[in-house]
Amino acid sequence: MDSLEARLQFIQVLKNLQKSLNTIDNNTTSIENSQSPISNSGSITDPVQFYLRNYRHHYEDFHQCLFDTTTKMNSLDRLNVMIYYSKIILALKAHPDEFNRKVLYDTLLPSLCDLIELILPVNDWKAITNLKVCIDIFNSLKEQFIDVGNEMLSESIPDTTDENVDTTSWYTIKTPATDYKDSFLNSQLIISDRKTKKELFFKNYLMDGISKVDTNLEKLDNNNVLTTTILHRMENDRERHKRMKEQRWIIERGNQLNKKTILDEQEFKLLWENQDNNTLTTDDIKNVKEMNLIANQGYMLE
Repeated sequence: MDSLEARLQFIQVLKNLQKSLNTIDNNTTSIENSQSPISNSGSITDPVQFYLRNYRHHYEDFHQCLFDTTTKMNSLDRLNVMIYYSKIILALKAHPDEFNRKVLYDTLLPSLCDLIELILPVNDWKAITNLKVCIDIFNSLKEQFIDVGNEMLSESIPDTTDENVDTTSWYTIKTPATDYKDSFLNSQLIISDRKTKKELFFKNYLMDGISKVDTNLEKLDNNNVLTTTILHRMENDRERHKRMKEQRWIIERGNQLNKKTILDEQEFKLLWENQDNNTLTTDDIKNVKEMNLIANQGYMLE
């Protein structure tokens, strides 16, 4: 695959993230599995596997494409790129050879703050909805790459938030990151500022009973553009839920983002081994078999 073809295919991968993110199998997202041949079936390609198959020759092209394409996206769609970016980082960290460390510490991690600033752009109030997931991803990556005792991320920006949503100033990166530590620091400063903006937004909402902030919708040329965008997102959501049902039969306990929602392993074992809660009667087994039969019939192909 030459450079031009790689860029074109990667751009298409980025545009399909709303659908394809749910095809990622955490058990197979690894460097070893990326060496397997690409399936010729009509299924959507695992986006992380596509990157891992081709990054050794095209990681710089991919990096530029990712930022160029993300910049052109709606700010709400950019969150998918952030999730994708974090999965690539974790996949490379799991195999820390010399080349992977170069890609991580010279390219991907130093640009983390730039991506977060795209996900949470200046003067875009609707993008505040991306904040929670951004914080979860940032904290997960920080645990992986920053020492617990490191005081580097204890800094905070001065509170310059104006009480007026129309005149409040938004924090932007003043100095480009020179290494991954600077990038994490810049990222935290951006997130801290957006937290204050979120608080300001809700404060004004509680006071006025209605949001007065500019969501950029009135800047659209006509209502057809807005309608097309809404229909596009509805179709993507439909496809995403369909893929989720096909792919996500289990939730990985080891995933950092799932630890808050999954039952603690010791608590699970205690409940599982408790005989009072683990006795099935003949009727229970009969009901389980009946439910399995109904489920299997629901997935039969005509």
